[in-house]
Amino acid sequence: MLSAARNALIEEHHARIARGETADEVAADAAERARQAFDLVEKGLSGYAVKA
Repeated sequence: MLSAARNALIEEHHARIARGETADEVAADAAERARQAFDLVEKGLSGYAVKA
């Protein structure tokens, strides 16, 4: 899941640049988008491999 989230972010960045956005425009919200993506991963994995 971690790799998939990372890859999705990279693919999105490439797609945005291909559509004409500048690297600076993509970078401006990259950290927030990464936080959102990894927050979703954290919620999805929150109970995984936890000893009871």
